[in-house]
Amino acid sequence: DQVGPVTLEPLVGGRLEGRAILPLGLRPAEKDLVRLESELHESNTFRSRTEPLTLDKVGCFERGGLDPRAEHVLCFDGAELVGLPTQFHVEPGETVRQDLVLEVGMILAGTVTDESGAPVPGANVNANDSSSRSGHRSETADEHGNFRLRAMQPGLLLTLNVTAKGFLAQERGLGALEAGLHDDLVFVLDRGGAIAG
Repeated sequence: DQVGPVTLEPLVGGRLEGRAILPLGLRPAEKDLVRLESELHESNTFRSRTEPLTLDKVGCFERGGLDPRAEHVLCFDGAELVGLPTQFHVEPGETVRQDLVLEVGMILAGTVTDESGAPVPGANVNANDSSSRSGHRSETADEHGNFRLRAMQPGLLLTLNVTAKGFLAQERGLGALEAGLHDDLVFVLDRGGAIAG
C-alpha cells in the first residue's frame, strides 16, 4: 500500500486584545496573573492549554494565534483583586476585545496552631466554594503557622479544610463573606491522624 501526498492546510488564528480595568487607585500586584485557558474538543480528542498573559504598565494584554475551533476563557488570579472568568470565541483572522473588570476580592488569612499554641508549619489550608461559582484556593502555612489565601470572589459560600501530618483534619464553614481582608482565622489542631515513622 502506498500513501499519497499529505496536504496541510494552514489554520488562520484569531487574536485577543484586552485590558484589566482596576478599581480607582489600585494596581495589580507583582504576582497577579491573567490566564488564558483554551479547550478544544474534536472527534475523540480533547486538548486543554493554560498560558499566562503579561500585563503592560497600563494593564493591557494581548495574544495572537488563537485556535478558532477552541473555547477560550480569560481568568484573573490576584493577591487582592478578582475578576469573573469570561468565556469567548474567536473567528479566523478576527481580533476580539475582551476586558477584565477587577474588584477588591475576599482575602482569608490566619494561623494554624496545636493545642499548646505552638505553630503548625506546613499545614495545608484549602478553601472550597460550595456554590461552585468559582474555584478553589490552597496555601501552606509558613514556619510561624501563618497562611494567606489569594483573593476570591466576595459572597462565595466557603468551607475551609486544614490538614497537617500528625494532626486530625479540621473543617469550618465560613458562609458568605464580604470583600476585604479577613485575617482573624485561627485553627487549633488536635494531635492524631497517621504519623509516619
